[in-house]
Amino acid sequence: MNDESKNKGNVDVDPTDVPVIASIANLLAGVEFPIDKKGLVKYVESNKEKSDESEQILNVVQELPESQYQTMSDITKAIEEYL
Repeated sequence: MNDESKNKGNVDVDPTDVPVIASIANLLAGVEFPIDKKGLVKYVESNKEKSDESEQILNVVQELPESQYQTMSDITKAIEEYL
């Protein structure tokens, strides 16, 4: 992994190898907004069977800022800033 593909956080996710944002959006389909970080973590934990990348997704979600997310776009922006 070169320096450009390393993420800013401590999660072992290479966004060039795993379509992280798309996977998270798919896993979070059906989530009710607004939702806070704690709610996102709970939702991912209870829906792990929906994605083969659920552990990586959980790791990313756990590193997101404490916030009240109003839309999927809010979550996507937070993930993009994190990665």
